[in-house]
Amino acid sequence: MSPFRVGQAGPSALHAIVDGGLLFLPHGGDAPLQLLRDDGKTETMPRPPAGTWSDAVKIGGKIVLARVRQGEVALAATSDAGKSWATTTWTLGQTVTLAALDGKAALIGGQASWFHDATPSAIFAFDGLAGDPPDAVRVEPAKLQIGALEACAPKSRLGFRTVLARSKAARSVTVTVAPDKKDGAPTTLQLLSHVKRVDATGGACTDAVVAGADDAMWAIVSPHDPAHGWLVRAAGNGSSKVETRALSCKIAP
Repeated sequence: MSPFRVGQAGPSALHAIVDGGLLFLPHGGDAPLQLLRDDGKTETMPRPPAGTWSDAVKIGGKIVLARVRQGEVALAATSDAGKSWATTTWTLGQTVTLAALDGKAALIGGQASWFHDATPSAIFAFDGLAGDPPDAVRVEPAKLQIGALEACAPKSRLGFRTVLARSKAARSVTVTVAPDKKDGAPTTLQLLSHVKRVDATGGACTDAVVAGADDAMWAIVSPHDPAHGWLVRAAGNGSSKVETRALSCKIAP
């Protein structure tokens, strides 16, 4: 594989982690599309239609590529390992991110860009590339707020991930760390962010909460399993130590 550049200044190749491996496609030249599989093997496929493709998903044997520019999204899809490609362009009037939800390709409206975070607002799920875009499914705003702590079920934890930073209305999270020589009492940590999952129906749930105290300690806890979590403790030399500890977490207003 030829070297490629990855960064905010503009990558020189498409690189997307997908079901079963990583898709790789240089932007220039005539190099083929490659799937670097989880088992260490490489699948080589004919190059897709001309264009600089920025994102990709793989759903079973289908590969979908996307390129988003100023409210328009160009799409290319193949179900026969690149032997033939269907293409279309949709005008959606908003920034979207390509994702795989519930066995379908989907465009998530309002998702984060390189430079800012945005709350997901709409989902355009599709099986094929029709001339007109699919109808939008609106994401429930009430479930995308700090404090909305409905725990994700196992299936929901496969949905589209987004991170919500806390606001002035943030709640406190009391995290009780299993006692050891360093921990003699419960420690109250301030909620920093929610990790949310959005599904194809527009519903949302909380996959994890991140809490911290004075840059000295952080905890990552999942509401579906509040008895376990990750504890990050700052060391005196400017480094951090990550521990997996037994945690007991409750949300207090």
